[in-house]
Amino acid sequence: MPIFILRIFILKLTNTYEKTSSLIAYVLLYLTQSHAQSNRTVTGKVTDDAGNPLAGVTVSATGTANNAISDGKGNYSIQISEKSTSLKFSYLGFGEVEAKIGGKKTVDVNMVSEAKALSDVVVVGYGTQQKKSFTGSAAKVNPKEFAQLVTPSIDKQLGGRAAGVQVTNSGGGVGTPARIRVRGVNSVSAGQDPLIVVDGVPFISGNLAAVTNSNTLADINPNDIENIEILKDGSATAIFGSRAANGVIMITTKKGDKGGKMKVNYDATYGFTSPGSVYKMLNADQFVTIANEKRVNAGLSTAARVSPTGTNTDWQSLVYNYNALAVQQNVSFSGGTAKSSYFFSLNYSDQKGMLISNSQKAYRMRFNFDTEVNKYVKVGNNLTLAKVYDYDQNNGTNALSGSVASALR
Repeated sequence: MPIFILRIFILKLTNTYEKTSSLIAYVLLYLTQSHAQSNRTVTGKVTDDAGNPLAGVTVSATGTANNAISDGKGNYSIQISEKSTSLKFSYLGFGEVEAKIGGKKTVDVNMVSEAKALSDVVVVGYGTQQKKSFTGSAAKVNPKEFAQLVTPSIDKQLGGRAAGVQVTNSGGGVGTPARIRVRGVNSVSAGQDPLIVVDGVPFISGNLAAVTNSNTLADINPNDIENIEILKDGSATAIFGSRAANGVIMITTKKGDKGGKMKVNYDATYGFTSPGSVYKMLNADQFVTIANEKRVNAGLSTAARVSPTGTNTDWQSLVYNYNALAVQQNVSFSGGTAKSSYFFSLNYSDQKGMLISNSQKAYRMRFNFDTEVNKYVKVGNNLTLAKVYDYDQNNGTNALSGSVASALR
């Protein structure tokens, strides 16, 4: 009896296993057929605008991560899914092409060349020129690199930002003009400073005062600058004449967007200035000792002595300004209509120097406006007003020495 029941149980297991195996095989066959139906292969050929085959074109299908590369004859083959509705063709130097698939098995594409690599614009003279057609030597400086820095003038921030342009600070004063040399010293007796041109108008730069420092480039708000181009070779003299013999620094200020809504920008920057190190000087007792040793070595009697009231003043601490505050605030409004654009900005800057007597305070305003009267006439203005106060000692050409040298002495 038990043997009979065991045989029946084994027979039932065998039948169940056969049915299960058949079911699994059927499911696998169904999935394989469904996958084959949902995925298919699309082939084709890629050519350029002259009909020549393009090799190395990247072909990608939407809805999948599948990619393919065209061979030496421009042929490609790619697997797509039912979610793929189009193919994208991309190749360096050619415009991207998107082709619809539909029920096609073959998709041929013709790609059109597109020259973008040298479409940058260089500001030259009173206009602009495409970089690919510009044969001179020019360097471009991005004003965003120093727009947020607390700086009294832009000339102090050009150093190290353009090849062939050397910028050195001739003094530690806030308003001291920087010395700019383009490709070294070009003259022995004549001027060596480059020509500064702002929105097509030559700008007078340098130290214009004989008593204290003055810098006319401080009239320009660094936040108002859109572009800086430095023309470094002799081709600049063809436009500006002999004044451009030492190079030209072209400054273009910001304009509003035509047809754009009014944009309001405000930013404030704060900084602190302190001397990095000071000279280590002798105190009164040490000075008397050295002075008497000098007289003894010379065969004279000692004469120096310390005052009974005590004289031990640290003169450097009286002339240096520790944690001097520097503040810069800017607000601008820009926008335009279909035929006009405007840009208006206000700037307030107050920078204390490392010396107590040295500081600079500036109020700047700029208004740029352009409008098209008709297709032949365009009217505009670039208006700037600036009032800069330079507070300093007599350390110019008529001065005997600066405050630091006087304090040490």
